Amino acid sequence: MKCKRCKEDREASEFREYNNGKKLGRRKTCKHCQNGDINTRYASDPKMREKRAMESRIANATRSPEATSTKNVRNAAFMANHRTPESTKRKHLKANYGITLEEFNIMLSVQNGGCFICGGVNANGRALHVDHDHATGRVRKLLCATCNTALGHCKENPNTLRAMLSYIENECVN
Repeated sequence: MKCKRCKEDREASEFREYNNGKKLGRRKTCKHCQNGDINTRYASDPKMREKRAMESRIANATRSPEATSTKNVRNAAFMANHRTPESTKRKHLKANYGITLEEFNIMLSVQNGGCFICGGVNANGRALHVDHDHATGRVRKLLCATCNTALGHCKENPNTLRAMLSYIENECVN
């Protein structure tokens, strides 16, 4: 193969392989030229090596452990435990309501995956809200966004809710 940069004929093994998801191939520039480019970039920007290392850790977090070295497995495990939607949800539930994701999932299962009040789910597909007593912090049930908002607007006052029910039964009949 001929290098696009130095124009020298080289063995195929002198060119790095790539996989862009559609096909396998070899780069057009030889390893020698690519290494020179990388070293030049690192010399001009001392922080470049750190930036590339962070990008690599983030990319490797999604790779299987079998495909990574021991060091990368540790980095991937760190990234997976600290920056995934699941880990974010775990932290949110623990910090705001004092419950674990497992406890949330048990509550969800007991409620058959739906809102405790109406049985529905959030229209946008998002998780149900954790209803809790704002004064004590005690977790009550899981509610859809609509029911949770309705309770909030009524300030969780049973008298207001009874008055609303009476109004609906008497005035809003089709």
